[in-house]
Amino acid sequence: MGVKVVNPLTSNSFHDLSFNLYFPLNKKSHLTFFAFAGASSENKAAEEDQSKWTSFNEVYIYDFYTKLGVTGLTYTYLINEKSYLYGALSLGANDIKSTDDTIGYNGIRTRIRNESYLNGRMNTAWSYHTKWGKNVNLKAGFQASNLFYDVYRDDYDNAIDALRIQMNGEGTTWLVQPYAVLRAQASPKLLLQGGINTMYFQYTREFLVEPRVGAQIQLPSGAINLAYGLHSQILPFQTYEAITSDSLTGVYAGKPNQQLKMWRAHHAAVNLTQEFSGNIRLKVEPYYQYLFDVPVSVHSWSTYSLINQDRNFFADSLTNNGTGYNAGVEVTLEKSFSNRLFFLLSGSVYDSKFRTNNGGLDQEYNTKYNSNFNSALTFGKEWELHNGKRLEAGGRILWSGGMRYTPFDTQKSIEAGRAVYINSAAYSEQNKNYFRVDARIALRKNAANLSWKLSLDIQNLTNYQNPQRPYFDRWAGNIDYGYNTSIIPVISYTIDF
Repeated sequence: MGVKVVNPLTSNSFHDLSFNLYFPLNKKSHLTFFAFAGASSENKAAEEDQSKWTSFNEVYIYDFYTKLGVTGLTYTYLINEKSYLYGALSLGANDIKSTDDTIGYNGIRTRIRNESYLNGRMNTAWSYHTKWGKNVNLKAGFQASNLFYDVYRDDYDNAIDALRIQMNGEGTTWLVQPYAVLRAQASPKLLLQGGINTMYFQYTREFLVEPRVGAQIQLPSGAINLAYGLHSQILPFQTYEAITSDSLTGVYAGKPNQQLKMWRAHHAAVNLTQEFSGNIRLKVEPYYQYLFDVPVSVHSWSTYSLINQDRNFFADSLTNNGTGYNAGVEVTLEKSFSNRLFFLLSGSVYDSKFRTNNGGLDQEYNTKYNSNFNSALTFGKEWELHNGKRLEAGGRILWSGGMRYTPFDTQKSIEAGRAVYINSAAYSEQNKNYFRVDARIALRKNAANLSWKLSLDIQNLTNYQNPQRPYFDRWAGNIDYGYNTSIIPVISYTIDF
């Protein structure tokens, strides 16, 4: 339709497909076959009128492509009245490619960055479920994943006036996770749960054991849930395959991060639930997470921590000395769909901090995601019309604190012609609060064998301009902001059969 949802210089396209097919084999077993896939692209062009080239944005060009796909089978077999077996086989991959360029007055493009990240897995998971007596349930199983990857990145380096390879590697490895969980109804009002999860990662030859425990106490009109778990996570292969160079001499230093351990976290939470009349439920959940063995930079002047990584992986020598924590309270008020009405109101206040613990700037910093609060209201109403038709209306309101960012040293950035950050003030600055209103209206017709729905969704109904993190404009020599998408209408017609 020619609508530019990002800005006048940027075009987008996106496609997706999903299905789930169910095949009953006999009275005791069934098979499902599922798949979902998506592809998208975002392409930014340069401003054609060179007289309008007043900032870096007019000459900056990028192409961003993503593909994601997963397909697989599941199998369920009823062994007897107390036991059943569940298994799954799947193959999935995620492919991201990105290039960043600038264009000169002569029309020649100059490469800034090139990235290509392929990550996938062939996965099998099997679990055995059984009931011992009336009050004890056991679930035991394993998941085995053959991980494959092909990652590459290069960046333009002013020091050598050429592209420097920051990461390059491909390969396969295994991640195996056996586990067992035991649930026991200790009394009519007390449910206990305990389990062990183990992980073996072939790439680093690590074997870890993670205990998990929980309890549920039933109240007259609600419940209290207590939970603790130790959780571990492998690192992105972009981190393992980073190629580093000495920051002063530029001399190649190899791939120092291939022996990094998994990063880990203690999770603890309390969940209090209270039921009210009218299908209304209130949940209050305080939580605390302590992260350790977090990969951080080995350099005393750097405040890099993998906790803050979201995109644009870069090469740095890391060590598992980092720590961090997340602490907060989440409150949810929910009305389940009844009397043709539902709503879900949620909000949380939290604090998120990290430490590098590298002997240099060893102090506590906000994480990139420490917005301090977020809230959301989702609601919907339905009206019965004649001839089996229904009118649906609803919406969503989002309000949260802004993302944090590290401030620039403006003078040094101007002198260097690139962004120079004040590392000692890592993530001390914050964008203004994020706000968005989405609305939806739909007409639905239900029939015995076929139903259809015509709907209009409007994202960012108020056209509120939410700023992204600031960037240094190397042309103008100042700090500028990009903005998230403006108002987006989406019309759709759906047939269910």
